[in-house]
Amino acid sequence: MKRLKDPAKVKKAKKIFGETIFIGIILFFAIFTDKIPFFKDSDFSHVIDNTLGKFFDVSSILTENYLKILESFTIIIFVWVLNKLVSITIKLIFGKRKKNSAKIVLFNSFTKYIVVFFGFFFILSAWGVETSTILASLGLLGLAISFGAQGLIEDLLSGLFIIFENQFEVGDIVYVGEFRGIVFEMGLRSTKFMDQYSLDVKIMRNSSVKDIINASVKLSVAVCDVGVAYNTNLNRIEKISKTFLSTLLDKYPKILYDNPVYLGVQELSDSSVVIRFIGKTTEEKKVQLERILNYEIKTMLDKNKITIPFPQIDVHNVK
Repeated sequence: MKRLKDPAKVKKAKKIFGETIFIGIILFFAIFTDKIPFFKDSDFSHVIDNTLGKFFDVSSILTENYLKILESFTIIIFVWVLNKLVSITIKLIFGKRKKNSAKIVLFNSFTKYIVVFFGFFFILSAWGVETSTILASLGLLGLAISFGAQGLIEDLLSGLFIIFENQFEVGDIVYVGEFRGIVFEMGLRSTKFMDQYSLDVKIMRNSSVKDIINASVKLSVAVCDVGVAYNTNLNRIEKISKTFLSTLLDKYPKILYDNPVYLGVQELSDSSVVIRFIGKTTEEKKVQLERILNYEIKTMLDKNKITIPFPQIDVHNVK
């Protein structure tokens, strides 16, 4: 679920972006005034020479290193194009199905960082920096960080296993302990679950996501238990139910996947015989179907004058 963008904030961001571009253009002309005939030897040019020009000679830097600058820009463009091509390729491989959204995000992020990482080192190489020394230093730094970030590494590994083992996907309805929610967002470090009704979001570290029940793998069963009087003819209920239940699939085609079924006696309670009806649907519509079955079964019993008893207490006077 994408968050709605505030139009005022978007407008403000565009304004800031435009002002930044404008200031950048002014600075560009200000710095390179000696290269532009119109500004050369102007008062503005002398102001720049007496301020920025005291700290560095921009013109000399451009003159002496223009090939390196062009090479750096070429690498940046190549990295951008390569990221776009990889992103398109990943979408073609996995398709546009919602179930593969987590894999697409993961591979896009992974390849983006890898390509940018190597692009950064190519730029450093273009400027004559010894990248081998930097790589060795990063290796030692990564080893030191790994000892202090064991929890983070555990979360990342758990996230990889969740995604590649297809334990659940974005949009699945799962049970996390007593919490029932939709998988709202999946990441390498954490996973978000959203309650279907209250819209509360539960955020869990991937290493803490354990004992998950994925209710979206197969169809779910909605149950309707209703009590009838002990003197009720159960064979009559069975015949009535068979005819009545066969009409519900046409009535609720977007909810039911098959005609509901009468299973028979579920329990012999204190004041009634409890009979059970079930219907198959998706987990997302399970609660809705339970309400529909409660309504329709109650209507069926009332129409056929079958009593649904309520708890009663018999009092006997002992003389």
